[in-house]
Amino acid sequence: MQDEQGGRHGQRRSDEEEAREERAMALRLRTLRRLTGREPEEGEAGRKALVARLARALRGERQRGKAGHWSYDLNRHIALSQAYRAECAALRACRETLRAGRTKDHPTADPLPGSVSPTPTSAGPGKQGSEGTT
Repeated sequence: MQDEQGGRHGQRRSDEEEAREERAMALRLRTLRRLTGREPEEGEAGRKALVARLARALRGERQRGKAGHWSYDLNRHIALSQAYRAECAALRACRETLRAGRTKDHPTADPLPGSVSPTPTSAGPGKQGSEGTT
């Protein structure tokens, strides 16, 4: 009987977690629509565009604040800043997932563009070609 109750409790918990995630996603979409004026797109390209749009909006809000403009809204500034940080973190996580999937599937695959791969040197740092120089 305990197994049966434990199973139900575990199921109820996952249902609660699922409902919490759905509410969080709905809140995210509603907030992003309000801040950017359009529906966020899915995928990495859509997230990049969203981060760029949030950065522009945040820059504009900062400029209004510095200028002392009457339309500056501190609450909007805070909301833009929080959304920008959250979307940047989500984009980073998306990229890390892609990077991890790429290296796990193909261990010898080329690194992602823009990443630096270490190159071994026999002389070590700062000791390049010191032989034969005066």
